[in-house]
Amino acid sequence: GTMGYVDALREVSREGDQYSWWPDNEQAEMLNLGWRFDYQILTPGLRRFVRSARLPRQPRFSQHAPLIVDYDWTLTI
Repeated sequence: GTMGYVDALREVSREGDQYSWWPDNEQAEMLNLGWRFDYQILTPGLRRFVRSARLPRQPRFSQHAPLIVDYDWTLTI
């Protein structure tokens, strides 16, 4: 983006219609009429570590889908 930060989901997926929230309306979700409110924002140096990202719609815990990002790095202590 213009501030230099990176959207982790967009690093690995350019698909459209990837939403993380739908109105409390069964038809809106069924038609995938939602919005993307949930992000993992990274500094540019971390972009190379993103391996996968997804917005699973099930199981449904709330109106928001979780954004799950897998990173490939080794933690050293």
